[in-house]
Amino acid sequence: MQSHETGKNAAKNGVSNKATKSFAATAFRLSLALVLLLLPAMAAYGQFGAASVLGYVRDNTGAVVQNATVTLTNVATNVTETAHTTKDGSYEFDSVPIGNYRVSTEATGFEQSSTEVFNVSTDARQRVDLAVKPGSVSDTVTVTDAAQILDTATSSRR
Repeated sequence: MQSHETGKNAAKNGVSNKATKSFAATAFRLSLALVLLLLPAMAAYGQFGAASVLGYVRDNTGAVVQNATVTLTNVATNVTETAHTTKDGSYEFDSVPIGNYRVSTEATGFEQSSTEVFNVSTDARQRVDLAVKPGSVSDTVTVTDAAQILDTATSSRR
């Protein structure tokens, strides 16, 4: 009964029932288009820029160094994160915020080793390999080879 009365009121105001339905359909389509346009922006807003830093620790002969302590340091904030190498000498830091970092390592019977500062960008898998030389822990070696970004889509280095 209400829609019949609404139709009568619309007719009294000089608006046809067909025009009212057309307006409602157009408003619905515009609302839907707006939501579809804003959805990707809302999804991107909820994400934050993070990446992974990973690599291997090897000695000067190329043999892997197990259980080495690897430290990732954000040079801007001096916040550190520590990991230990696995049986195959690998390590990985996940969910690393974008920024500039340095990686250092120390292991029993080897000199300390650290990289130069490198940049971690959003969604990168930053490969940073470290080489250590036999020696005392009080000696430090700085690795000057640039860190490489892995292109995970093609498995090639950028």
